Amino acid sequence: DIMDQAKKEARQEADQYISASRTDKNITNEEIKFFNDINKEVGYKEETLLPQTVVDEIFEDLTTEHPFLASIGMRTTGLRTKFLKSETSGLAVWGKIFGEIKGQLDATFSEEESIQNKLTAFVAVPKDLENFGPVWVKRFVVTQIEEAFAVALESAFIIGDGKDKPVGLTRKVGK
Repeated sequence: DIMDQAKKEARQEADQYISASRTDKNITNEEIKFFNDINKEVGYKEETLLPQTVVDEIFEDLTTEHPFLASIGMRTTGLRTKFLKSETSGLAVWGKIFGEIKGQLDATFSEEESIQNKLTAFVAVPKDLENFGPVWVKRFVVTQIEEAFAVALESAFIIGDGKDKPVGLTRKVGK
């Protein structure tokens, strides 16, 4: 009887949570369409990417809810990163205060684009979720990805070996 009562109360609490979460004002029309379409598909058809607004939300949550990731200044840059490089030449030269300037520093600037490694996660969505609506499905998917990414990012930034991931803070980098 106690188990049945606990299950009943848990189900009521879940139903209240679901009802309250069906009307999330922060979900966009694109996200509603995306998560509704997930509910209708059965089996693997083709890869679908999360809407950019959801990706941005995940990265925002990663840096606010995980202090280590916030403290290292993690930022999302998309797939391409642009590096500005400079090559310097010239020396500083000693001389008399009112004498001729003898040293000049020159710099040549260039830019380079690079595609970084990627961190991916595939989320399997149970068919039973179709009863819960797009807001609840979004929350389920986002939570799964956030937690998986947080573990992978923290691990890579601390003990990463540099092979298709960052070099961790504990690594000793040699020549």
